[in-house]
Amino acid sequence: MDHQRLTIVILLLLANHYHQTIAQDTIFAKGGTCLYKIGKQWQECMDKQSERLTYERDNLEPVYTRAALTESVNRISCCAYYEFLDCIEYAARQHCPNEKHDMIAYSRQLGSAVPSEICHEQFPRQNIECSGRIQRYSSGTSSISYLLSLLTSLRICLERIWPDFQRCRDRQREHHQFGRFSSGFFFTSTDVYQPKYKVECCSYWELLECVHRAAKIYCTDDDVDLKKLDQALETFGLNVPLYICTEEYPKGSLRCKIRSWFIMTIVMELSNEIKIVWNYIEKNQDSYVQALADAIAIPSVSSQKEYRPETLNVVKHFQQLLESKGVECELHMIGDETFPDGTQLPLPPVLCGYIGNDIKKKTLCIYGHLDVQPALLQDGWNTEPFKLVEHDGKLYGRGASDDKGPVLAWINMIDAFRSCSIPLPINLKFIFEAMEESGSVGLHQLIYSLKDTFLKDVDYFCISDSYWLGQSRPCLSYGLRGNTYFYLQVECAKKDLHSGVYGGAVHEAMTDLIHLMSRLTDESGNILIPGVLENVKPFTTNERIALQSIDFDEKAYRDEIGTSRLRFNDKVNILAHRWRFPCLSIHGIEGAFADPGSKTVIPHKVIGKFSIRLVPNQDPDDITVKVTNYLNEEFMKLNSPNKMSVHRQKSSRPWIADTNSNNFIAGKLAIKNVYGIQPDMTREGGSIPVTLTLEEVTKKSVILLPIGSADDGAHSQNEKINRKNYIYGSKVFAAYIHFLSLL
Repeated sequence: MDHQRLTIVILLLLANHYHQTIAQDTIFAKGGTCLYKIGKQWQECMDKQSERLTYERDNLEPVYTRAALTESVNRISCCAYYEFLDCIEYAARQHCPNEKHDMIAYSRQLGSAVPSEICHEQFPRQNIECSGRIQRYSSGTSSISYLLSLLTSLRICLERIWPDFQRCRDRQREHHQFGRFSSGFFFTSTDVYQPKYKVECCSYWELLECVHRAAKIYCTDDDVDLKKLDQALETFGLNVPLYICTEEYPKGSLRCKIRSWFIMTIVMELSNEIKIVWNYIEKNQDSYVQALADAIAIPSVSSQKEYRPETLNVVKHFQQLLESKGVECELHMIGDETFPDGTQLPLPPVLCGYIGNDIKKKTLCIYGHLDVQPALLQDGWNTEPFKLVEHDGKLYGRGASDDKGPVLAWINMIDAFRSCSIPLPINLKFIFEAMEESGSVGLHQLIYSLKDTFLKDVDYFCISDSYWLGQSRPCLSYGLRGNTYFYLQVECAKKDLHSGVYGGAVHEAMTDLIHLMSRLTDESGNILIPGVLENVKPFTTNERIALQSIDFDEKAYRDEIGTSRLRFNDKVNILAHRWRFPCLSIHGIEGAFADPGSKTVIPHKVIGKFSIRLVPNQDPDDITVKVTNYLNEEFMKLNSPNKMSVHRQKSSRPWIADTNSNNFIAGKLAIKNVYGIQPDMTREGGSIPVTLTLEEVTKKSVILLPIGSADDGAHSQNEKINRKNYIYGSKVFAAYIHFLSLL
């Protein structure tokens, strides 16, 4: 019986009817035995019903009123439904005559989700006329003849791309079918056909885009009028009322969530020129490693004033390097910085550059940073941090992975194109700063000032300042959490106090602070502040499935941290709580005694520091209000005479990108061609504020395209980048701009 139960459950899942609530005990009590007997035939009946629905709907005659369209679709659905019942009844009569009637009753529940009142009342079986049994699509040569007769001027191009056009058309049908059946059936809402129209228009626009790509690649010597080509393709698009796609769902405003990977790749092949560039990169990798050594030798630590001259030097170094590759450069001064001791030093300028200004080409802007975190040999480094050392294929040195290595990978790519006398397929622009590790002081104001000049013609942005999730599988990152950083201050006296003299007589500031900070989360790390989680979207099944498919080793992650246990034991929850959900972290207490030894002091003022990582739909201002109100309420409960205040020190909003954009498609294709595998689509738990700034200012797509491995140790001792990652990074960038030029 267990085997029978399992078989029936599998059958139900295969038919995509797991959303139907059907008790297993009822199935076994009546029709379960028959369902088990005719499982194979039942699946065939379901397949035929789906095929019938697809065929009839795809070949529906154009209608121009919603009432007429509703009537036609309902009739088609009921015809397919009745044929499904006939099919089930035939199988039941052959294999289980005793349970036939019960089986038909269950099949009504298991058929397509068509409300029975429509089929029994509006379209009763005895009155409805159906056009016959299942038919297959017929493919002949009449379509190409008709198309060529419409547009004689495009004959040569159409003949060249006809195989691609056929594949585009086949994929359109597949996309259309998937989109319709995944969106479900609706018969009660006044907006019942909105999902249907969107799917139809998405598939139609993708057909046009697919053919356009083929025409642009194979018909460059022909004066192809794409508008006329569109007019001809309307005949071969799905039979949807065209006024809906052009008026209600115009192409420019339509955001299609389902993009056909096959459509994107059928005409996307690497050119021989890119392969020549790749070969040059491989043969000259030693010189590129030396370029990295030269950059690492500059200790461009932005957070320490004694190294400020080195941040100026590193900008000059990269300016000279870029100019030697044909890049036009300009420096933007962003003012001075005042240190706590009153010292005032100039901020390093932001380095901007461009190569290529062909208005017919797309323009990509690359962001990177040239400054690094502090590093000393006595901090635990195995080698001098500012001297590149190679060991076992790993290039060790501060900045090797964050971010001098990725920046140089872009410059090395330009060098390869120039050395091979191959023109860049797109225009490139660069924004390199030397204050990223210190908060990107002045950068965001500069970006806003460049909106109508340097950034005006930019089509896409790329940032390579993140890392793979693991050590073997590349990834593309499409999301960042935001952040709100808080200072929680409690003051109990005008000066520090001796615990032997005042202890037991005063309400101590540290005691109040510890109590308040203990009320931020529970013992499991769950946020206790009311309302903070109310705008977080529910975790969907699709998201769970996507995380399950990501290459991630929980044990390796735990071992890297050095802990015996994490908050969660499974991959999905670990990744979801790193990327998908907000978290609250306590960072430290300012004003408390933290030096070695014993000091019996009662600090008169202490400042607790904590932050909340934010996810989409969470607003920093709203979170600030909720945090402040909650801490004020908790402090009132203490009935303490001390002074308490809370304020937000800094904040950044979360960022989510559209992974269906051409920017991400080009990134996927590049990684697939270089590494031979599809990249994981990941999010980052941290924040890169410049990402959101670039997107907000220009309204253009931003992609995070990392080349470094998860074990590179950025900000840590013994930072490194693998030689393979460094060299392959340049190859990925070359393929990326190639595919970006075709999309």
